[in-house]
Amino acid sequence: MLEGIAANTKLNKITFANSVYDEEFYGKSIARMLLDTKSIRELDLSYLTFEHPKCFYEISTSILNERCRLSILKIRGTYLTNLEGKIIQYIVMKNKHLHTLDLSFCSTDDSDNFVCFLRKMD
Repeated sequence: MLEGIAANTKLNKITFANSVYDEEFYGKSIARMLLDTKSIRELDLSYLTFEHPKCFYEISTSILNERCRLSILKIRGTYLTNLEGKIIQYIVMKNKHLHTLDLSFCSTDDSDNFVCFLRKMD
């Protein structure tokens, strides 16, 4: 399926929603797709559960790569750990193409995980 997505130059939005990512394979596949497909501008990872720790890491690493052209990232309704919150903050600071981040309905066990998003960003 990823080869088909990579070959389609008109495809600009990908949604993966309401899934449980319990194997590293899922993160690596999405990461490879983001790097191999230059037309993807919007990624929607809403209501996902990242059970395997490397899934979120692999996706985040690809978003930080210069080849990634995402301008919109949606991670709605996802439970975010402290580490994932810090990674998202880093993505927002370092990714030069990203202009929209949607964290609607996200939850966490510590409200400090969202403090970085409530401060003024320069």
